[in-house]
Order: sequence, then C-alpha cells, then structure tokens
Amino acid sequence: MVELRTVDASLVDERFATRVVGHAYDALTPHERRRTAAANPDSFLNVLRSTSDEPEADPFELLARNSDALRRLIDGGRYRPQPSALFLYRLVCEAHTQTAVVGDLAVGHVGTGGVRAHEQTRVAKEEELARHLAHLRAQSSPVGLGYRAEPAVDVLVEAVVSSAPPTLDFVTVDGVRQQIWALIDPVLVAALQAAFAAVHATYIIDGHHRVAAAARVDGDGHFLAALIPDHELRLLPYHRVVAGPMPADLPARLARLAERYDVTLAVEAASPQDPTRFLLYADRRWIALRRRRPLGELLAADVADTELLGPLLDVHDVRHDPRLSFVPGDDDVGARAADAADRADGAALLLSPPTVGEVFKAADLGRALPPKSTWFEPKLRSGIFLVHR
Repeated sequence: MVELRTVDASLVDERFATRVVGHAYDALTPHERRRTAAANPDSFLNVLRSTSDEPEADPFELLARNSDALRRLIDGGRYRPQPSALFLYRLVCEAHTQTAVVGDLAVGHVGTGGVRAHEQTRVAKEEELARHLAHLRAQSSPVGLGYRAEPAVDVLVEAVVSSAPPTLDFVTVDGVRQQIWALIDPVLVAALQAAFAAVHATYIIDGHHRVAAAARVDGDGHFLAALIPDHELRLLPYHRVVAGPMPADLPARLARLAERYDVTLAVEAASPQDPTRFLLYADRRWIALRRRRPLGELLAADVADTELLGPLLDVHDVRHDPRLSFVPGDDDVGARAADAADRADGAALLLSPPTVGEVFKAADLGRALPPKSTWFEPKLRSGIFLVHR
C-alpha cells in the first residue's frame, strides 16, 4: 500500500525556468557542472555543489555557498509558492513520454514493502547528501520510483493531462519538454491517493542516495517522490570509470581473463546490448570482453563489479573506492567515458542495462545490486520543485 501525501512546494517561475533548470545533475561530468554553474548564476547547479565538483574546496564552505545560491534564487523571485498539492510531472523526450505523480512519501516506508530499494549506496555520497539536506533544509530533486501500473491511476492522470493546461511548461537546454500540473482539487487528490493505495509496492529507480540521506537527517520525515508506471520507464546503462594509475601488469591480467572471456580489440565504442558483453577502455584503446557463460540470475553490473573491476583494475570495494566514478547513458557514451578516463589517467568499462522487470525482481527478493546499476531516461530534474524541510 502506497500512502502518498500532498506536498507544500514552490515551483520555478516559468520566466526563469530555462535558466534555473538544466541538464540532469549526473548527466554532466564534474568539469561540465563547474563550467555550467560558473557561466549561469541562476543555474540550480550552484545550489548542488559537491566535493566531486570541487575536490579541493572545504565541504563546509561549499555548503555555505550552496545556501547563499539558494537564497539568491528565492529572493530574486525565481520560485512561486503553491498551495499544498499533488503534482503531475510529464517529460517528453523525442518519441518517449513519461508522466510521474509527485508527492511526499514517508522515509519510514523504505524497506518495509511500500518503498523497495534494489541498489547498494556509497557511504561517502550518503554522508555528503545528508550534510547538504541538514544545512539547507530543502529538497528539489524528486526520488524516481517505479511501480507496476495501476489502471485507476492511469485513467486519472490521462484525464488531467488531456483536459487541463499545465501549470508550468518549458523545454530544457537538452531539448526535453518539462510539464507540471498542480492538483489542488481535494476530490481529485483523494481519488489519486485512493488509487495508489491499491499499488502493492514502489521501487527506487533513481535516488537511493537521497533516500538514505533523508533517513540520516530525519528517519520520521518525508522525501519528495515521483512515481512512474513501469510501462513508461526506459532504462539505460550506467558505465564505470576508474581513475589511475592503472596496474602495470594489465596485459597479463587480460590474458588470465581469457580463460573465461573472449578478449578482442573492439571496432566501435557503443553501449553493449548483450549482458554477457563488456567494453574496456585502457591504454587509449577499446577491448571487447565477452563472457562465455550466461549470466543466469546475475546482471551485467554484478559481473562488472565482481569479475572485471577487481581482477583487472584493483577496485574491490565499489561502495567506498574513491577511484570509481560513473558515466550514464547511450549517446556518445564511448567518447564521454574515454574522455573521463583520460582525464583521470584511468580506464572505463561499458556494460548493458538491466530490464525494468529484472530491477523489480531484485528488489522483491531483497537483493542489493551494486551502486549505480540503473539510469532511467528522461531524467527527473532538480530545480523545478523546492520543498522546505
């Protein structure tokens, strides 16, 4: 049973929306986030600065700058308060459309069945996000939750988007249309809440670290959630980048790996679609790795983190190793991953995405996948909603 609560939120003012709301945070490299934030004082990235963006900065000085940036946005009229409401949040990206119902969910529902996690988190990231929430006392990045579609919810959502103009409608710099409907009619709100009460469980698709941070700050509190039906979810892969120095005996390690994998030079650097196939970028060349045995119940992320990152690149603890970072998506991913690896004098590993069904099954079984196993697209954006906690 999903108990969805209305939320007291402000919405970005449509006049400033394209300046405040930009790319998804994780879709940019730290270098790209720094550059974007510096070029645009209105960018919400100025509120989300982290030590991954500015590793030399003092963490508490970063928090003070984040707080100042948020205050400037509020004082500058970039946000408009709304009545307590549920929201519909539609993203249109080329031929794909997804519509989320946005509201508050209790932190206490995580792990009890109502909200199911499937992914391990990285402790350092949990702690950093918890400090950010505790200092700013504000949330703006909805946690993405998938659920097995409930017809009553679909009917109510379609009735709204087909008959009422959106409260907010704009296109972000990457060409994704962002539409928001504020639902304040108590009858409609009650009907949606009743429909979600029939949903057996939701699954964290994006935001494991934010949920963990919210639990650290206030275990009895709530977090901003965006609930998306499974038939509208599109999962893309999350690739691994490892900072150098690289093992001097990497060729010998690849030779040993050839006992279980076919190891060949790769012709192109595209996201693999076969879960038994991986692409390794090292020494400025791409190497194809194909596992001879089927994966069975394992996902590509399980195999990458246990059979490849450790034996090849000495990453044995994916939750804590600071050399490990991630590059998501399909578009130009080979070039982006290679660039990230070159900047760190390291290596990159491309892998295939899981299916939505596999992710839900892992959560139902209580099985924790490695960190950063899933990336859904189009990505929910920071800076549209502002909720004070």
